[in-house]
Amino acid sequence: MSGDSQKLLELAERCEKAERPDRGLDAEIHFRIKNGIGVGCASDAPAFTGSLDAALTLVPEGLSWTTGQNVHHLYWHTGVNRLNLGTGAPESVSCSAPTKSPALALCAAALRARAAIAKKTSKG
Repeated sequence: MSGDSQKLLELAERCEKAERPDRGLDAEIHFRIKNGIGVGCASDAPAFTGSLDAALTLVPEGLSWTTGQNVHHLYWHTGVNRLNLGTGAPESVSCSAPTKSPALALCAAALRARAAIAKKTSKG
């Protein structure tokens, strides 16, 4: 597994374990996504872990997402997928994760999708 995809998976796991929005985690996600280019200071990072709108910007282009809440266990579950245009069937690019908020769930799923894409790209 490439170092980039491994780091994205580590960030996804941290999102899954987070109890609340985390500005430090936002900054690390921003740095990783931007490859450290033009990032500025941590306060410039979008609030990925606290805002569904900001987390949505992490979903790779061409993929769709769904989210919902398990009302019995009170966690959020999000998936990031693409449709196979030939069959119309969904192709999962990311496993989804239960988290404390929809923004954290979307961050985790989007980062897992990015990791899967990075891994596939690194293999050629």
